[in-house]
Amino acid sequence: MDFRLTESEKDAVAVANELARLFGPGYWLEKYEKQEFPLEFWREVNKRKLNGYITPKEAGGLGNSFLKFCLLVERLAEGGAGFGLYSLISNNLASVILHEHGKGKFKEVIKAITDKAALIGLAVTEEKSGSDVFAIKTTAKKTEGGFLLSGEKTFVNNIRHADYYMVLARTPQGQAEDRSRSLTLFLLNTSKEGITFRELKKMGMDYTSLGEMRLDNVYVEDNMVIGELGNGWKALTKALNADRIAYAALAVGVGRMALNIAIEHAKKRVVFNRPIGANQGVQFPLAEAWTLLEATWSHVLKAAWMYDSGERTDVEACMVKYSATEAMFKSLRAAMTALGGHGYLRSFHVERLIRDSWILASGPISQELALAYIASRGLGLPRSF
Repeated sequence: MDFRLTESEKDAVAVANELARLFGPGYWLEKYEKQEFPLEFWREVNKRKLNGYITPKEAGGLGNSFLKFCLLVERLAEGGAGFGLYSLISNNLASVILHEHGKGKFKEVIKAITDKAALIGLAVTEEKSGSDVFAIKTTAKKTEGGFLLSGEKTFVNNIRHADYYMVLARTPQGQAEDRSRSLTLFLLNTSKEGITFRELKKMGMDYTSLGEMRLDNVYVEDNMVIGELGNGWKALTKALNADRIAYAALAVGVGRMALNIAIEHAKKRVVFNRPIGANQGVQFPLAEAWTLLEATWSHVLKAAWMYDSGERTDVEACMVKYSATEAMFKSLRAAMTALGGHGYLRSFHVERLIRDSWILASGPISQELALAYIASRGLGLPRSF
């Protein structure tokens, strides 16, 4: 692997740098405090067709590699956007799923995503089936011309703004011994009757709304099935691996942003007639965190390259999600220590990053489940889950 960026890959960084200049940390802090969706940023994203950054050109997207997308995400996160990038990641991965498993029937929806800034989210998690996806209870009962969806989903993002959701529900197809073969993925328009939402208060990520979705016999047409009936988990799997890699790139960017703030502060902050950055007690935690971030970033690039090459990435995706999250947490702690009391102030941004970042402890796969998966599928140890 050649780690030097190609001209095309440099373009991804340049686009991110331009957006970071337009929408720096101050913009994201304002949106955070007002609990507002970043509409101005979203318009610029749509103007540049970044919602379809990895969507194939034949489907109306830009057709870029997933590696380039990770470069874009990392730099945007480092430039201030951080976890405000949730919708950018989810839209890109959703458009790929619809293209690869839609057999051409979702062209208009993909066009709405890539050209009209339509928001699409994922509704999989339920109160009693978090990491155990196959335990979901939401059902899809066959009826004339379609299905009736009933059940409750939780941790559903962008409940105020999403136009569509991909909903995983249980259908009667498949053998009883294979729970994954009874799950079907549906595309659900939020304007359908029978859908209600309840917003949940949360610790961070206040650029997006989070809540519960209740489905009461919501009618979904046959042509809104994504992929094959009873094979919804397969349609999701590849995208979930990409999701973990993309969030690893985001975690690296967040860690770098925190360290950049702390390093500049350590250079300028004078205590006892010397910059605090001259003290090894300040230097060593920052240097250690930076080293771990750089090592993790190399692994993220490898995982993205494997994804683009069509190789299996399930273990690799869990590895980079785990390691990037841990490196990010160490970076945030080192930054807070270097900033001292200033780190507690919102104007220094790191406390906001800490609030937002804790979501990666449990999603898009929990740190513990990632290790369990690595142990069983990567190391060949007996399965523990």
